[in-house]
Amino acid sequence: MTNGAFGLYTVVKVDNQDKLKAAHDFAKYLTGSQVAKDIAGWQQAPGLRRSNTGYATTPNRDVIAKLVEFGVYEAPVATSAELGNNYGAALQAIILGKKTPKQAMDDIAPDYQKELDALSK
Repeated sequence: MTNGAFGLYTVVKVDNQDKLKAAHDFAKYLTGSQVAKDIAGWQQAPGLRRSNTGYATTPNRDVIAKLVEFGVYEAPVATSAELGNNYGAALQAIILGKKTPKQAMDDIAPDYQKELDALSK
């Protein structure tokens, strides 16, 4: 299973090994760098593999691609809509170059941690 900004690709277990291999190959293609070379404009989100360079077309996108390649995901939790909006605004500030990643994440960290602490009780 792999996901990007607006997509999720999953290969389900099937008994037919040829179909399973084909599904894996197709998902690998869709989330890899070759598809961006084959179809202009296809790849609009960074990939998790270092070889996936189709997204990093500006200095800000290069930063995001470097962060994404580490593949760190937060656990799915039911945080508030306000926190989600503030988190989205922090990411936007990073992408637009208004704040450094450290500044933006440090600004939201106390509120984020407070909600996570409350949810884990």
